[in-house]
Amino acid sequence: EIDIIPNSISDTEMLSYVIFSITFVQVVREVILFIGKYLPSYVSADVEKNLKNDLLNSILSNNNRAIKNVPKSDLVLQVMNYSNSFSNFVSDIVLSSSTFIIIILYVIVLLVVQPVPFVVVSVVLSSILILTNRMVTVQEKIGSDLRLVNLEYHDRIHDVVYGIREIVASVKQKGFEDRLQSSAE
Repeated sequence: EIDIIPNSISDTEMLSYVIFSITFVQVVREVILFIGKYLPSYVSADVEKNLKNDLLNSILSNNNRAIKNVPKSDLVLQVMNYSNSFSNFVSDIVLSSSTFIIIILYVIVLLVVQPVPFVVVSVVLSSILILTNRMVTVQEKIGSDLRLVNLEYHDRIHDVVYGIREIVASVKQKGFEDRLQSSAE
């Protein structure tokens, strides 16, 4: 048996270390997922409540003539919509942060425990990312070209319909049909 890592720990100890690391990361992941569900809703509700109270108090106590001319129900509706959107934004940031922490933990454990597979996985994922990015770029170019062609067709059809309408409106339809038949012969 060839020992790849000089002065390394035994296989049993390495296996124990790997199992412990994976278990630790999974426990941390579950805790972060729980916090990721609880904390965003808690933060969202708290931010929304405080923001609504502050904005409503500020708006309703403001002596500005521009605000006084707007119906109070419209102002309240704007505050409710604004505070809800902002609280959802904060909630998404908290959820994204927790997901990022989980990914970093997995990367660190994989890097420490098995550096060679880490490099292989990193190269494969980077290649996939680069290829999909290029595919999206090509699809955007195709979509842009297709849009330009469709706009050109639209403009031509519009010109034809507008031209026919002008011919009919100016009662020159018979003369136009005669010219078309003479040019076809």
